[in-house]
Amino acid sequence: MDKIIVSGNLGGDPELKRFDDGNAVCNFSLCSKRNLRDGKTEKTWDSISGYGNQAENCNKYLQKGSKVLLEGRLKPNEQGNPHWYTKGDGTIGTTFNVTAKYVEFLDSKSDGEDVPF
Repeated sequence: MDKIIVSGNLGGDPELKRFDDGNAVCNFSLCSKRNLRDGKTEKTWDSISGYGNQAENCNKYLQKGSKVLLEGRLKPNEQGNPHWYTKGDGTIGTTFNVTAKYVEFLDSKSDGEDVPF
């Protein structure tokens, strides 16, 4: 069993894409923060993908900075590892790819619109 629970804020606006069969996928980055004993903050970035109705709702109700709590599973690369990339400053970074099973929106809409969970 592979299960991960993550809470954090979106690093950018979600992006909705459609497959040829009409099904949707919504992708967004999520930053989780943890305060360390030395007063510093540790940040972890995850790449999140949600599908179907969940993708539609994430695209409609979330935006950069939105706070969410999600449950899903890790999706490693072909070697079973996180995704490695080169940052703008030339250093190496990693991100974990997560396929979301359940996304709870922790922010309320400012216009009073009900947000489905």
